[in-house]
Amino acid sequence: MDRQTIRSRSRELLADTNSIKFTNAILNSWIDLWNIELVTRLELDKATSTVTLTGSDTYASSEPNYNLGAIYLYLTEVYLDDVNDIRRRLKVIDQDELNDYQGEDWRENDARNLGNPEIAYLADYNVLGIYPRPNAANNGNTLEVFGYRDTADFSGDTSESITIRALHASGPWYVASQGYALLGDTGRSEYHRKRFEDIFSQHKMRQQTFSSDMKRWRWY
Repeated sequence: MDRQTIRSRSRELLADTNSIKFTNAILNSWIDLWNIELVTRLELDKATSTVTLTGSDTYASSEPNYNLGAIYLYLTEVYLDDVNDIRRRLKVIDQDELNDYQGEDWRENDARNLGNPEIAYLADYNVLGIYPRPNAANNGNTLEVFGYRDTADFSGDTSESITIRALHASGPWYVASQGYALLGDTGRSEYHRKRFEDIFSQHKMRQQTFSSDMKRWRWY
């Protein structure tokens, strides 16, 4: 079910087929929220990125930050193919923890801040940071990054959610719930939210997801 179809069915539930109460833009924003909720609850928003290290024994020439090409909400795992081509897992923490762990001078031009990377962190929403900065021996080595990305909004009226189509039927009910909430009709909003939850519960077992603990795809 594409965005236009969800929007039309939502208008039927909201008794707004003439677009008097709600603009398309408002309904589209709720459809995006519906998709985000499905993808997040089903843990379908996992992302993987691969980056090549720029290492040097000169501090200024060694690169600690790498663009991931996607917006990551948080990191789960980072692996480095090290100087001996052995796959090694880096510790994932945030920058505050790195301050506590290494001291606030971890960004300074100091020989101890160069070497084999041991720690990974999000330097920005789409930028991976590593510590220590990679030395020359790590130049050209590969990092593989796993995490949860921000769910993309629909690009147009013919766009569909990446979830199984049985779950698409929950879209109009979610949107109608948002609409009635905005109109101050709590009863109808709760009713339509319950219908959304019913459809989600009925079909979520048919959605295949990736298991972080089992390291393989499984049925939800």
